[in-house]
Amino acid sequence: MKTMNTRPKTPSDVAKYFGDDEITDYQARILNECGKSTKSYPFNRVVTNPNLLPCRHRLCPWCQKTRAQAWALGLRAVIDEEGDSGDENEVQLSPYWVELTLPGIPTAVPELRNFLDLMKEYLSLACNQAYWRYRILTGLAILRFQLVPAANQEVHVMPTYTLIANISKKQIKKLDRMARKASWDWIHPKNKVGWPGVELRYIPTETVADRDVLQARVSDLIEYALVYPDKQTFLEFARQLKGVNAVVMCRTQRKPLFPPKYEQRGDLRYEQEYTVSHLGEDLQVSLSGNRTKELLPWHLVK
Repeated sequence: MKTMNTRPKTPSDVAKYFGDDEITDYQARILNECGKSTKSYPFNRVVTNPNLLPCRHRLCPWCQKTRAQAWALGLRAVIDEEGDSGDENEVQLSPYWVELTLPGIPTAVPELRNFLDLMKEYLSLACNQAYWRYRILTGLAILRFQLVPAANQEVHVMPTYTLIANISKKQIKKLDRMARKASWDWIHPKNKVGWPGVELRYIPTETVADRDVLQARVSDLIEYALVYPDKQTFLEFARQLKGVNAVVMCRTQRKPLFPPKYEQRGDLRYEQEYTVSHLGEDLQVSLSGNRTKELLPWHLVK
């Protein structure tokens, strides 16, 4: 299955998709002003708080990179400690990690949201099975996309979940069986020609070098998760993703991923941030104690 991915290098490159349209022009301004102290949205002003300089647009490559590094750093901190904080009451994770790839089916962009809901339903059904609850202790699910050329020069998008999962010690020698079970429980296309299929591999974390590789891998998965097709398709793609969390912490009834001191806020609360931005990000209400964490959900809470 031939795929094609492109990624703009700067926020201004992405802003071109939103320009020349009265409805989306404000997003173009937000992207063009990423990192700058002078802002024109929702009104002309100068921002002095450095935390409010980034645009935090979900399709901004600079902010996507920052967000990716934050998630990867949080996961690395958990693996470095291996759950051993000296607190007997704190949940202990195993030192064994795997990467489970769950590919979707190439879908027309206007139907993407419906298919994403279907993928979430499959994941939910799996989480309710005793088999998975007692084998995957916890994990980080990353939603990413690929552009796939289709007939009549139409472009489809193939969503894929990549799960970085912590598994119990007993399962480390039964990965083949776990991979077969995952394939059995997952979505399958009618025509499997070219479809990559479900994959499961062990991730070594014994050495510092191993953990560096995993941290870089997670960061790249998130940073390069999105796609940027032609303008018309892109605007529909952005609309379909509105409100969708691209990175989520998977937790069973027994095990959280991050201990409390590394807990990370929800992934990119898109609508909330833009609603607040109508008030002006640099207003005092945004800088008051407990509001800061809500408005800046990507940083680690320590």
